[in-house]
Amino acid sequence: MSDLRDRVIVVTGATRGIGLGLARHLGGIGARVVITGRNEQRVSAASADLDGLAVEHLACVADVSDREAMRAVAGEALAKWGRIDGLVANAQSFRPVTPLAEVTAADMDLLFDTGPKGTLWSMQAVVPHMRARGWGRIVTVGTSIGLTGAAGYGPYAASNEAIRSLTRTAANEWGRDGITVNCILPASVAHRLD
Repeated sequence: MSDLRDRVIVVTGATRGIGLGLARHLGGIGARVVITGRNEQRVSAASADLDGLAVEHLACVADVSDREAMRAVAGEALAKWGRIDGLVANAQSFRPVTPLAEVTAADMDLLFDTGPKGTLWSMQAVVPHMRARGWGRIVTVGTSIGLTGAAGYGPYAASNEAIRSLTRTAANEWGRDGITVNCILPASVAHRLD
């Protein structure tokens, strides 16, 4: 789909890196973009960036680990444009590289709260609206580290494997409703993007 005019797409974690790059791209090909992030200053900066590119957008300060916050984001999108066509579930916190023997409960909680749980809450927030229209596209973002078992990335890899599993289940459950769900595994761009 190279022409997304009038499509409304929610991009979580869109204040920098892959998320901001996707918001720029999607807006550049005509989508109305809803961006989310936890940090108000980063959300404002990303919104200003999109303003500079003349991207029609809605900027929401929201933490994906908060189920009600994600429902509120969907509500704001519907109030502004009356529809939600797509979701890119990109947001997830990251912890420093840590040997598996030293991983803490807080490390696991953060990665699972913002990873698979945040992805699920984001999907749950948009699916009823997609289902009502009989059409929707959801893309979740995982990591290839889950496939390789890279040393030091145990909690991050495990949480992303859970995202892939949720994606497969969502595709099976929601496909009959006209909702396509896929997972992508991009390489790290932390060293290349703001």
